[in-house]
Amino acid sequence: MNRILITITLAIATHYAAAQVAQPPAPAASPTGIALSKDWDSPMQGGSETLKDLGIVLSRFAKPSSTNAPEPSLTLYPGVTYLMPFEQARQALSLRGALSAKTKLACPGFPKDSFFFVAFDGAFDGHYNRLYLVLDRTDQVVCLQLVDETPKKTDNFSTSYTGDYRTYNFVNYRNRATPKLKISHRVFYNTSRTGGWSEIYRDGWVSSDQAKTRLFRIDSLLVDPDGTVTRNRGYTSHTSKPLEEVRWYIPLPLAELILQCINRAGAKGG
Repeated sequence: MNRILITITLAIATHYAAAQVAQPPAPAASPTGIALSKDWDSPMQGGSETLKDLGIVLSRFAKPSSTNAPEPSLTLYPGVTYLMPFEQARQALSLRGALSAKTKLACPGFPKDSFFFVAFDGAFDGHYNRLYLVLDRTDQVVCLQLVDETPKKTDNFSTSYTGDYRTYNFVNYRNRATPKLKISHRVFYNTSRTGGWSEIYRDGWVSSDQAKTRLFRIDSLLVDPDGTVTRNRGYTSHTSKPLEEVRWYIPLPLAELILQCINRAGAKGG
C-alpha cells in the first residue's frame, strides 16, 4: 500500500514539475531599450516642410538627444507602457483583428528604417475610430496614436490655433491637399499632480510640473475653414468643417530621438 502511495505521489510531482517547465516565460522589460536601425540618424532627403512642422511641435517640450534606454515605468496609455512587447499591449487593450499587417512608418524626421505601425478599428477616447500602435524593429511599442476620420465638431479646437503647417498626421504622414485647409497642433503634458492633462501655451517656458513629465499628447486637427456654407435672407456665412482629428501619445525619449534626427537633417540642409 505504501509503495502504491509513493508511486502516485512521485507521478503527481513529476507532472507538476513538467508543467512548470513547459510554461513560457512572461514578457520581460527590454534590457537594451529601443531597437533602431544601424543608420537611424542618417541625414534624410526631402520632406523639409514636414521636418519643419515636426520640429516646431516637438521643440515645445523636448530637446535633441540620442538616449535609447528602457523606461518600464513610463505609461503611454492605460495598460500600455513604453517598449512593451506588441502582443502584450494588444492583449492589454483587448484589440482583436488588425486592419492590416505591419506598415513601415515613412514620415521624415523619425529614425530611419526603424519603426512600423499596426492599425485597429474600434472606439477609443470617446470618438476616435482608429488606434495605431507604433513599433520598433523588435516589435516594442514606442508610441500610440488615435485618429477620428470623420470628426463631427470642433469643441476642443479653434481656428485661432491653426498655423502654416503642411503635415497634420505624422505617424501616417498625411499632408493637407491644398493651402486653403488649415492645421492645428496643440501640445499637452501629463501632470504629476492630478494625473490629467495641461496645455503648453508658451514655448520655452517650463513649469516645475511639466519638468517632471515623461509623456506628452499632441492633438491635431485638419480643418476646411469654408467647409459649410449657410445662406439666409441673402447673407452667406462659412463655418469651418473638421476633416480629420488626431491624438498622438508620445513619450519624451522618442521626441528627443526625432529631434536628433531633424538636427542631423538640418546639418545637411534638410
